[in-house]
Parts: sequence; C-alpha cells; structure tokens
Amino acid sequence: MKIDVIISSPLKRAKDSAMMISKFHPQTPIKFVNELKEMNFGDFQGKCLKKLGIKREDTFWLSAENNGESIYHIYTRAKRFLKNIKKAYPKKKILIIGHATINRALVCAIKKFPTDKSLKIIANPNYIVHGTYTLANMDY
Repeated sequence: MKIDVIISSPLKRAKDSAMMISKFHPQTPIKFVNELKEMNFGDFQGKCLKKLGIKREDTFWLSAENNGESIYHIYTRAKRFLKNIKKAYPKKKILIIGHATINRALVCAIKKFPTDKSLKIIANPNYIVHGTYTLANMDY
C-alpha cells in the first residue's frame, strides 16, 4: 500500500515502529508529533499500580487529579490532531502510529462517538483498536 506520510509519536516504541515501517517506504516522510504521545498518567506514570493498590482502569479517571491528563483531554487532543492532519494532508494516505489510549481516542473521534461513549471506550484497556479508517468525509 502506498503511504504518503507517516505520522508517529516521538516516544520510543512508536518511533521504532515508524522507522521499521519506513524501511519499506523509503521515499515516505516521517513526522514525529507530541499529539500522538500516550496519555500522561501524572503521578502514576511508570509506577507499579498493584503496589499502589490501584486498578489499571481507575488510573484513567484518577490521573487528572494526580498531575496527569484527563480522559476528556486525550479525546479533545485526538479530535484536534485529526482536524489538523485532515487540513494539512487532504486526500493523502497517512499512517498514524500512536499508543493504546491515544489510538482508542482517535478511533472514537473518527467514528464520531458521543463524548460520554468515547470516554468509556477510551478508559477501557480491553478495547482493541484495529483497522483502516478514512478522514475524507469527516468534520472535526
């Protein structure tokens, strides 16, 4: 499949994936953008949640109260990102490489799920994101 641009999170795993994929698309430019970084879990970032006595799914709701991002913020970030890339790359095939939570937020925004449904899906670590999506006829 022809890819016009690869847009990736600058964080290591996503960046490594982008670089690996780019070997098969040597003429395709890669852009690393902060908007695709994983959700900032604040004080929970990098900590063993089990030792803290916190369930993983609860961190999505508690992070904003603990110096991190809220679920609403990540959903808003995803919608803003999609609006910007649709404007910057009209009619282009874009490969987006992010992380679990931002990827779920992107899919919710693309599918135009209402905010309340989106927030529940984004906070669900078992929600699997896969597939190809088009931005062509979508307003953000």
